[in-house]
Amino acid sequence: MAGLAAAFVTVAPGAAQADGAKLYATHCSVCHQAGGAGLAGVYPRLAGRGPDLARKPAGRRLMVSAGLYGMAGRLEVDGKPIMGVMPGFAQLPDAEVAEVLSYVAGLGGKPAPPFKPAEVAAVRASGRLSPTAVNALARAAPGR
Repeated sequence: MAGLAAAFVTVAPGAAQADGAKLYATHCSVCHQAGGAGLAGVYPRLAGRGPDLARKPAGRRLMVSAGLYGMAGRLEVDGKPIMGVMPGFAQLPDAEVAEVLSYVAGLGGKPAPPFKPAEVAAVRASGRLSPTAVNALARAAPGR
């Protein structure tokens, strides 16, 4: 059954991108805004940052961790501090988390390789992180 699902995602990448856009609109755009522009000083910009993060292993792990477990605490984005809380979406299936992250990885820049459900599953299997621990990953991520 898993092989059949993987084959479907492989055969229909356009559908996965469309689903990623729908998932982003449902779960992310209220804070990060349409197109990932963010809201200066309140919600970080994703456009242009996601593609850069998603090209590095540490950035990909950060993105998956933030998607699953959320973030909380102080973060500096574009030279401005942000203090906030982002909810996690661990209740979503791995495939949906991968789809929305793939969408984010293409916002405002040269798209990075898409996220795979297995990549999300591996981060999930490595153990749950607190939102503040994810924030520490973000502060340490190169090129964030």
